[in-house]
Amino acid sequence: MRRSSRLFILLFLVAGIGCGGTAQQEPLSSRVPPAGRFAVAADHPLASLAGARMFEQGGNVVDAAVATSLALAVVRPYSMGIGGGGFMLIKLAGEDPVALDYRETAPAGASVQLYVDGRGGVIDKKTVWGPFAVGVPGHLQGMAHALEHYGTLPLSLVIAPAIELAEQGVTVDGHTHRAMVRLAEVLDQHSGSPFLEIEKIFLKEGAPLAVGDTLVQPDLGATLRRIADMGIADFYEGELARRIVAELTARGGILGEADLAGYQLAVRSPLTTRFRGFKVVGMPPPSSGGACLQQILTVLDGYDPRAVDRPTYTHVLVESMKHAFADRAAFLGDSDVHPGVTDDVSQMLQPETAAAIRASIGPVAVDPARYGKAWLTEDGGTSHYSIIDSRGNAVAGTDTINLTFGSLVVPPGTGIVLNNQLDDFAVKADVANEYGLKMSSRNVISPGQRPLSSMSPTILLEQGRAVLSAGASGGPKIITATLQSILQVVDFGVAPKDAVAAKRLHHQWSPGELLIEPGVDSVIVEQLQQWGHRIELAESPLGVCQMTTAMGGTIEGASDPRKGGQPVIGELR
Repeated sequence: MRRSSRLFILLFLVAGIGCGGTAQQEPLSSRVPPAGRFAVAADHPLASLAGARMFEQGGNVVDAAVATSLALAVVRPYSMGIGGGGFMLIKLAGEDPVALDYRETAPAGASVQLYVDGRGGVIDKKTVWGPFAVGVPGHLQGMAHALEHYGTLPLSLVIAPAIELAEQGVTVDGHTHRAMVRLAEVLDQHSGSPFLEIEKIFLKEGAPLAVGDTLVQPDLGATLRRIADMGIADFYEGELARRIVAELTARGGILGEADLAGYQLAVRSPLTTRFRGFKVVGMPPPSSGGACLQQILTVLDGYDPRAVDRPTYTHVLVESMKHAFADRAAFLGDSDVHPGVTDDVSQMLQPETAAAIRASIGPVAVDPARYGKAWLTEDGGTSHYSIIDSRGNAVAGTDTINLTFGSLVVPPGTGIVLNNQLDDFAVKADVANEYGLKMSSRNVISPGQRPLSSMSPTILLEQGRAVLSAGASGGPKIITATLQSILQVVDFGVAPKDAVAAKRLHHQWSPGELLIEPGVDSVIVEQLQQWGHRIELAESPLGVCQMTTAMGGTIEGASDPRKGGQPVIGELR
């Protein structure tokens, strides 16, 4: 082994990358004493505070998670919201973990034919912006189900912080400003702007709000008040449902009242595996995150990190990523529609599969083309939150509207940004989506199907107690960001705040390059290149991770500095 192979690789550096300032309306310590019996970590400080307020009022981790999610719908409206969907893992002390799947579904009228022209070519941007991009939202069903079955507080109380934030306004931070800049750039492409409602809310005379300006969302506040008073039925079968459908129908869309009334979330059994003595709990399909992350961990579990130098460990990690993402593209999809997915995921997580992958990893990088033929998709408008307490309870939730600001459609008077989740499907298995990426036939759009996702909420258990909750945002980088943050803590004893801030790398099998974040030692980059890795410098952060832990008698929370979040740690009532 060359001398430089003994140097630390970027995975184990702990310098963070900031993504601009973050503003808060009050000191986080003004409501919650810094005692350390629970932790809430979100990618906006006011969302973490909203969750902490539920503990103040006698609530549990689920109450805190729902309050955090609803607050994020207001403070990160371009990432997620009640017009989208997501996944939530719940582990209550003394009970088995459960996975809530409130991912969006394709409307009954969705078909491949709607998205191709007379020659069979895919119509550009039809699954990206506008009414044909919108999937049936599941977010509110997920929140209501979580509260009813696992929480202790009423929806009217848990939604109150979100209402307050929408009506009183939030200070625009650097991340929100940049999202508004991108929105303005997209709307400039549409003459006469068919997206006047979203422009009215998030831009001022066509320009993004400046950092430090106040974003007030009165229509969304009124919608949330309506839901607090009338329940989520109004969204799925009442006046809100009619407003959503009326706007989409007026634009020629396909989502109808029957789609909203017929939406059903799914309660699923989580995927589990063992790693370094911990039980790892993850989301099953249509999430790809659980299967990919757990397959990589089963491979790494065959190596002793104390006996393998870190460059070699990292080389193994990257090669394992290639295998997992190739399997993702070939095998994964909605298991309710494609039953074979369940058997293939089981095979991905078998010890024999991990042993075969370890046996295939040599001293140099392998051409990713050897692993498969399919390509990948990603989701960009996403947010994750992690909650844990000292009683062994935890939640890991990841919510999304897909791309930034979703479909750009907002039904007038509602403030609801509708998702563009149908772009997470393939229109045709051999035709690229918005990102120039292809997928297998198991993820081709069909009525009622849930699109494949990279969202990776993850909980680690030790002797049946939750000791770590983590997840991320950032498309396929969600998987590798969550994975590497966990490895930092478990394999190398890094504190959570440093683990989520650490420099990261990413390989998603196709395209065949290894992405690294800026600031990596050139000697290390040269070593990786000598081992055959095709290295590219990442132009944007490689995921944004949130983590909470309950290890060694200490409660800790960490929000990734890449998006300007901040955790809240406090005492249980």
